[in-house]
Amino acid sequence: MPADAEVQPRKRPRPIISCLRCREKKLKCDRVAPCENCRKAGCSSDCAFQHAPEGPKRPRLGDGPDQSLDLEDGKVGIIEGLQHRLKRLEDILAMNPHNPFLASFAFDKLGIWDAGQAVPPLNGLEPFLRMSSPDAPFLRAPTSDAPTDGPPAPNVPSSTPPYPGVLVVKGTRTLYHGQTNRVSLLHQYTDAKTFINHECNMSSPIFRLAKEIQFLQSRSKAPKSSESVLEAETSEFQQLRDRLPPFDVCERLIILYTTNFEKTFRILHVPTFELQFAQFKAGSIDGDQYSGFLAQLTAVLVASLPLVESQFLLDYPTVHNYLQNDAINLVCSWLRKLGRKQRTETSTLQTEAVVILARQMRRDSPGDLWQATGELVRSAMLIGLHLDVSKATQISALQKEVRRRLWTTIAEMDIQASIVSGMPVTIPDLNFDPLSPTNLNDSDFDDSMDQLPTSRPTHEWTDALPQVLLAASLRTRIQAMAFVQSGSCNLAQGVTLARELEKHLQHVGNFDPPTRPGKATALVFNSVLVDLYIRRPLICLYSHMSKCQPSNSLRNASLDSCLIILSHQDYFDPTVADLGVPAFWEIFQIFCTNDILRAALFVCEHIKQPMATLPKYHTKASLIRGVDNTLQALIRSFGHPGSSFKDILLLSVELHLVRVGGMEGEKKELVHRGVLETLLACRERLIVSSAQQQNDLAQVLQTLQPLQPNVMDTPISLSQFPDLGDPTFFGAEFDNFMPFQDDAIDAYFADI
Repeated sequence: MPADAEVQPRKRPRPIISCLRCREKKLKCDRVAPCENCRKAGCSSDCAFQHAPEGPKRPRLGDGPDQSLDLEDGKVGIIEGLQHRLKRLEDILAMNPHNPFLASFAFDKLGIWDAGQAVPPLNGLEPFLRMSSPDAPFLRAPTSDAPTDGPPAPNVPSSTPPYPGVLVVKGTRTLYHGQTNRVSLLHQYTDAKTFINHECNMSSPIFRLAKEIQFLQSRSKAPKSSESVLEAETSEFQQLRDRLPPFDVCERLIILYTTNFEKTFRILHVPTFELQFAQFKAGSIDGDQYSGFLAQLTAVLVASLPLVESQFLLDYPTVHNYLQNDAINLVCSWLRKLGRKQRTETSTLQTEAVVILARQMRRDSPGDLWQATGELVRSAMLIGLHLDVSKATQISALQKEVRRRLWTTIAEMDIQASIVSGMPVTIPDLNFDPLSPTNLNDSDFDDSMDQLPTSRPTHEWTDALPQVLLAASLRTRIQAMAFVQSGSCNLAQGVTLARELEKHLQHVGNFDPPTRPGKATALVFNSVLVDLYIRRPLICLYSHMSKCQPSNSLRNASLDSCLIILSHQDYFDPTVADLGVPAFWEIFQIFCTNDILRAALFVCEHIKQPMATLPKYHTKASLIRGVDNTLQALIRSFGHPGSSFKDILLLSVELHLVRVGGMEGEKKELVHRGVLETLLACRERLIVSSAQQQNDLAQVLQTLQPLQPNVMDTPISLSQFPDLGDPTFFGAEFDNFMPFQDDAIDAYFADI
């Protein structure tokens, strides 16, 4: 081999500094993550960079002394310097690969998140953002001597399941509860779980009173009348036609539906629906169109039933019983028997969407609603609602707008059902901008128009404005929930999503719906829904990021959002609000009970933190007062159908635990007394509500006088409780009643 060949320099491997997508498509990359090309293509989440390959490094000669230094002096060129810095970051991460703080810092130093962009900072998160800004000094792995913002992230035990939530197994049966489900909440609040598991045994007055409440709840359910039984030999269509309420009743319920629900949930074009109802009354509709509108009308009547005044039940008992029990089942049976062509009608999908809303109003389980919205999403995509048909000439301008509104409503139903049930979002991450609804009143356009009028600005109120505001944040909320449910600890991505949601909340807070006579309550309710639906994924983001990297700033931001949710109760609570429609308190409970419970439990968890970490405008006493007001509100609504004893028991235990500061010595007895006082109040509410439903049961319940309010000053024993097993009351029926499997209340929470 020639001598000169031995000293010939080898060609240095060229480092890959463009993102993988730009490199594949041979595009010029600006080397910012996400890069401009990926942002324009709508695939920012897929923008990724590959590390430079390992290999022999040589000094690079630059244009000046600051850019070109000899290796002998311990300095390198620009590219080699970047490679060296990257190697240092990899070495730090290798020391503790599970530390999310180091991961977020590494992402920050690599330029994946530019905290210097001119974006309004998150409320309450400025310290957290400064901690991760590019100007921060080089940080090392936290040590015991280094102060941190909150306790260090605990090491993940090997027994931790690789999925969020809780999987309950009993024999061959399994049931999964997502991270926002009540069962998962019970596992998160270990002190309350310990109290329920060990202190609520069969010898405890709490167990006896809980059994009594569950028994009275089961007995207070109104039995179905004989006429409510479906006739097998009669078709669903014939029963829907024969049992349709009088037209004057239909008109009243239609007004209730369109006034209150056709704001956030845009399913129908109201003038078109009213025209079809007029034709239906006149008998000018026949064939499939007749049966389709009949099913749609019945679903609308069922959805509006909870909004009627109490006098409606006395004036129309048969109509009320039919709409409350059999009507929605008949509509569902009719839908299942439709042929392929009828299923591809937009009106059929509208009926299915109203059915889901009606099922939510009658308090179907979150899991069932999540299954139903998933099927609805697939049905919508089957008829192409997820496609941009703005240039299609075969579809009228009215139908294009109806399709956009309906698709947005279905996507909204799906993401909300997934959050409430704690399950994954069914709707895919699509570009919703071309499918966003137009900010127009229904009266602004009809089927005779070839083109829609110009959309009104978002500061101008229309019937579609609540949905328009929600649609603007829809994709961000879907991405946020996908991020939370993936379990990722990429804090840079989480903070970016939280920033976007905070911006949408600020924009929503700027619009003030007009208060017109007779409609003020409905507009306030829809405004609360808009705020709540955007805030739900934001709270989930805060909670998830706090688990990855405990931070006082994150906790305080979560606390502020939770307190805002709890404050929404004041708009509808009949004890503090002056409402024209008292039914809105129950409607609010239907839509927001899960949010209220989670917010109140989080406030309890925050009270346990050192007082120095609380914001100056909050005190322990004010936070306890807020949670106690929430508990009292849940008790006041306990007699309503579908009210949850589990929610009240869990919140009561957690509240009294944080109030007394633990379970040592006399504190345990104080918790017992506080929980008993709550359950006694629930029983009293049950007696009052039962007196309005069944006179025979009410006569028995009136003899079960609750204990005096000064229960905290009186020793409590089982002898103070009436014996419902006595033949004077319910006898063996109560003795044989056992709602808690294996005599354990904790198994009762698992629902399996």
